[in-house]
Amino acid sequence: MLRRCTIRGSIGLLCAVSVVICEDVLPDGTWRDVLAALDQVQSPPALIVTSPVAGPHLWAEVLNLGGYDVLAQPFSNQEALWSLQHAH
Repeated sequence: MLRRCTIRGSIGLLCAVSVVICEDVLPDGTWRDVLAALDQVQSPPALIVTSPVAGPHLWAEVLNLGGYDVLAQPFSNQEALWSLQHAH
């Protein structure tokens, strides 16, 4: 598992992973910015967004824009594992 806290610090890693998990709001952007960066990768990894205020609106928006899933914080290890296993 690779961990970066900013979008800028993560750009170079996007080709090396099959799934990206990010919070809905990051220090230098949002999950939409991460999704835009993923669109620049030839075989983009799946995007899972986490949020303490996750709800149907966020879930629908993430899926409609090309993300894979939303995990409501706090989430269990089992929830995260299920999402990771099914994300590609």
